[in-house]
Amino acid sequence: MLSGETAVGKYPIETVLMMTGIASSTEKWRNETGWGTELLTKGIDELTMSVSDVIALQVYQAIKRLKVEHTVTPTISGQTPRRISRFKPDCWIFAMSRRQEICETLALSYGVYPIYSPNKGGSWEQTASTLLKGNQIASVGDLIVFTEGQSPGKPGGTNMLKILQIE
Repeated sequence: MLSGETAVGKYPIETVLMMTGIASSTEKWRNETGWGTELLTKGIDELTMSVSDVIALQVYQAIKRLKVEHTVTPTISGQTPRRISRFKPDCWIFAMSRRQEICETLALSYGVYPIYSPNKGGSWEQTASTLLKGNQIASVGDLIVFTEGQSPGKPGGTNMLKILQIE
């Protein structure tokens, strides 16, 4: 938002406060009207979609229609959380990765909370549930959208979506 003369000047704090107000107002309006996301989903529907694109779209639809508290997606490359993030969902996307560098780049994606987790061979589903409950992020009864690939260790393999209830 800042460029030219607004990027420098006598009132940097006021400038950032004004930008924050504009961004907050725009996000509130977008959430109330669904304007940007409807255009995005319509555009995606008209494209040839990969399995991962379909999963991301279905995650967004589940979040809109159910009272989903969080989305959890183990990731190797970061592509699935980025695909979900483009819809700007109303809940956090917890992206769990064994690769620290992926977590660092995902920190720049909208609504994505990257979590470095070595998880050497354990169930991502169980790891996520334990982590969310242990950190008091999720409570018993919360709905979680969970995505995963059937072939762990291969990037681009997200082909499963589950809706889990925290026990």
